[in-house]
Amino acid sequence: MNQPQIFEESEHQELFLGAIRPQLALHIPSALGPLGYYVFLRVRAGTTFHGTIHVRLTGLNCTDVTHRVHEPERLPARDGHEWLNLGRLPLARGDGQLTLTGPLPDGELLLCTWPRFVTSGQADDWLDSQRDPLWAPSGVPLGGIGTGRVDICRDGRFRNFSGNNNQDMPFEDPAGLGGLLVAGQPFRPDDFSPAFPQARLRQGDISILLSGPLTPHDLKTSSLPAVLIRSESGHAIDLQWPNLVGAGGGVGRAEGRTGYGDGSYRYWPPPDQPRITEFVMDDIAVCEYTNAASPVCRSADGAHYVARRGRDLVLVWAMPHATDSLGVERGLHWQNYFADGREIIRYVVANFDTILAGAGALEALLRETDLPEWMWRRLLNCCYPLVTNSVFYRDGRFSINEGPTEMSGVYGTIDQRLAAHPATLLFFPELNKRELRQFAATMTANGEINHDLGAGHLESKQAGQQWPDIQCSFVIQCARHQWLTGVEVVPWPTLRLALERHGQWADAGDGVAQLGHATGLGTSYDSYNYEGTTAYIGTLWIAALLVGRKLAREHNDAEFAGQCDRWIVAAQRKLDTDLWNGRFYRAFPGNENCHAGMLAGELYARLLTGEDVLPRERLRACANALLELHGSDRFAVPPDEVAADGSGGSLYGWLPYIEAFCLAPCALLGHPRALPVWQRVVEALQHFPCDTRLMYRPQTGAPSWGAYYMTAPASWLVYEALHEQLHGRYAVIHPKFWAIGQKIRRRFD
Repeated sequence: MNQPQIFEESEHQELFLGAIRPQLALHIPSALGPLGYYVFLRVRAGTTFHGTIHVRLTGLNCTDVTHRVHEPERLPARDGHEWLNLGRLPLARGDGQLTLTGPLPDGELLLCTWPRFVTSGQADDWLDSQRDPLWAPSGVPLGGIGTGRVDICRDGRFRNFSGNNNQDMPFEDPAGLGGLLVAGQPFRPDDFSPAFPQARLRQGDISILLSGPLTPHDLKTSSLPAVLIRSESGHAIDLQWPNLVGAGGGVGRAEGRTGYGDGSYRYWPPPDQPRITEFVMDDIAVCEYTNAASPVCRSADGAHYVARRGRDLVLVWAMPHATDSLGVERGLHWQNYFADGREIIRYVVANFDTILAGAGALEALLRETDLPEWMWRRLLNCCYPLVTNSVFYRDGRFSINEGPTEMSGVYGTIDQRLAAHPATLLFFPELNKRELRQFAATMTANGEINHDLGAGHLESKQAGQQWPDIQCSFVIQCARHQWLTGVEVVPWPTLRLALERHGQWADAGDGVAQLGHATGLGTSYDSYNYEGTTAYIGTLWIAALLVGRKLAREHNDAEFAGQCDRWIVAAQRKLDTDLWNGRFYRAFPGNENCHAGMLAGELYARLLTGEDVLPRERLRACANALLELHGSDRFAVPPDEVAADGSGGSLYGWLPYIEAFCLAPCALLGHPRALPVWQRVVEALQHFPCDTRLMYRPQTGAPSWGAYYMTAPASWLVYEALHEQLHGRYAVIHPKFWAIGQKIRRRFD
């Protein structure tokens, strides 16, 4: 057996720009620093191009690069065409223009960061797929916590398989990996109903339900590497599934500087010795897919199964050799209960109805309410990171990947987790506790919490990240878990130390930690340069202090409670002195824009302590400014920053952060525009319901950077804040119970 070629590739970005023209508008969604983009032309065979490419972009790191093309590399394409590789350009995130000079051929232009996209035929597949009105690049991810997943898409095809322990390198074939068959023919549904972790596909009188095993509070069932498929209408169904055993990939090299695209991912094809074995086990017909051992890495070794009993199908991938980026085999949580894939099949078949009911329980509850469909579907589908982004080791450790395929396997990210935690806390509080305790273990002696748990692993050592919002996020999340579940995450002295460290930065800043080059302090809003005082840091700090004061009083720590009082007064004074303009708090001194994170701390303060981070008149004024400016109809979705006169906004809207830090506090304050603006945001998020990006483009609402981003569950924060504005029957979701609430108007005589 030959050693397979190993492909070392950067963050995957594919940008089709349409017909070749002298000038084309260009949006680069990827890394903060320069990332290499190959420029390809698809032209008639024999055609060539000699000329110049010039790209000019504006953004956090501007791009102005010129490249002269002499003899482009020729690669085969379909239908009498060729791809011309014009060269590789270093492009940083931003918007601008690509200019081609010289005689221009007819054809199409593609920018992509990985040449295998072209050489493998995937670029041609992508172009061919655009002729199919049902095609979609992603769908509902099916699988268990930490097992990897496969998406069932609206055309009845499967895509984005990551069950071979290749979470950061899912198989992205545009044409799909296989699909559903009815009476031996490809199933082409005319209705696709995504409701994570399930999807229902219909065509006429044919109805097929597909489900992952995700069952709230049940870690054994939820960690199964399985997909359940039922023919609800009784029609004979089957499943096309390729032999993927041995194909693998993942983080090859961590980024030297997070967000600058200098890391790599690797992919390797399977060995050339595939095997398919058919047998009957009890009354279950099984096809087993295996292959020779991979000469690259054991992580892709194991077996896949398609099993049938009656009208039910089960897809299982038993890939037990989960290996992290340090080369250590960690195993998977399902191995604590099952020896192999055959045992999993027996368990799933025996408990098929129970698993379907558990996975569909949340949807069933939400359907009982009077919530609009757009809202309850969003609440279901935003929970997808529990499957797409999760790792769940055999030893019980758990974490969520910040952004598979684009963040070099960075796990946990306590800053992003402030918006991302609801799905884990509400449905798997045991995992929420474990991940927070893993972060507590990263704390340094002076109280700093690390940004993440590791890149492609969970072995981060004690190492602080000097971002003040991280300290607040950690304290707020630990307290929220404790007060909702009754279970202490970490002892009070640990939380006190985290607050004291932030307090040192706040004291040095005369009340609020000062960001920027002078202090070296940063923030989760790392796509922007913020200097000095910001209301985002200020109101989060006040919220953390209100939480800290409540905890201190519970532990009879009067000294620290008094210190919190002093810090709160100093922070409010500093915000007023540096940022208040009579209408809202400026983004930072010298920047007159309104910032979407201005009231970031209010939701957490009110939910956890019943107190406000600012006086009520200030809160009302800020909420009015946020919804008037960021929620303006001139934007398809809210930007992160908007000019004070509303004339323009930033190039990006971090929509999950806008949900958590802008819409949720405004909804909590009862602003009437919060709900309609949220609906507009959700409509943008529903481009790909289980692939929320971090960034969207305010002018168009189109998704930008951050595939499968971990912050998607921030939608639950808006829902929680909206309870006072909801009418009729609504769902009450708590880590310890679910219920239906209903508002009843009483008439008083």
